[in-house]
Amino acid sequence: MQETDFGEPGLRWSVAQRLEFIEFRLVWEGRINRADVAKKFGVTVQQATGDLQAYERLAPNNLSYDRNAKTFVAGHHFEPVLINPLADRHLLQLAAIANGLVAAEETWFHALPEVGVVPVPLRHVSTITMRWVLEAIRTRGTIEIEYESVKTPDTLRRSIAPHALAHDGARWHVRAWCKKNRNFRDFVLSRIISTGSISRSTVDPSLDHEWSTMVDIVLGPNPELSEGARRSLAKEFHMTRGRLRLPTRVALAFYTRQHLNLDTDLPPSRKQLVLLNKDEVDAAVAAAEAATVEAMRKNGHLAE
Repeated sequence: MQETDFGEPGLRWSVAQRLEFIEFRLVWEGRINRADVAKKFGVTVQQATGDLQAYERLAPNNLSYDRNAKTFVAGHHFEPVLINPLADRHLLQLAAIANGLVAAEETWFHALPEVGVVPVPLRHVSTITMRWVLEAIRTRGTIEIEYESVKTPDTLRRSIAPHALAHDGARWHVRAWCKKNRNFRDFVLSRIISTGSISRSTVDPSLDHEWSTMVDIVLGPNPELSEGARRSLAKEFHMTRGRLRLPTRVALAFYTRQHLNLDTDLPPSRKQLVLLNKDEVDAAVAAAEAATVEAMRKNGHLAE
């Protein structure tokens, strides 16, 4: 089946990928040749030539041939037409390569720029653990786990019914109904040391109102900063009238506040953003928690 992509009706996905690769290399390397395309995608040099010609038709100002270097180079008026104008995704790939999480060969980079990353302790998640947690989510099942908590020295045995994954900016969690505690909780995936059998769950994930309810976390520049600094922050974060709205699941609001140091007493230079609607967020969290308890009670999962 043919796909429509990049504004060209009928363009196959494989062709679209090669054209995007050409543009990627022009952005990050400033050059591209037929052999690059042929080697990366396992196509003939003739096919690679056709792809370069197709890209030139698509973006005639983006590509020119340097006869001395015998390669195609980015034109003086180059402007991306296929890849996202924001480089965030590719910068994350560079960070992943530098951290040893992704091999450079798995990306479209060729000559990597020198990259330094702040070392962060890695929390490793077992593939086997991930496989069974995902199976429980897919089948809406209950899974037995052994869990290590920082609050207790002993390994805990828990029966949980997971329904979603969450990332708090530093680590991965599984959102699940906990049979013992009789509420929805977050379990750090890297602390699950073993998994057991899966059985049928009787808890509907839609009862987790803290997960399904959204709240806007509204941020602004710290008022204790200079006017110039506040203006710079507003521009950097693309704020509207000095406000940045972050739609957040209520269940993750705590992590968002923690990750951004919103509830800490730090000097303005280290706490450049502040929470502008604390009362609204606190009220949304309390309301969602109450709604979850009421829903669980109505469905017979909590005693009156």
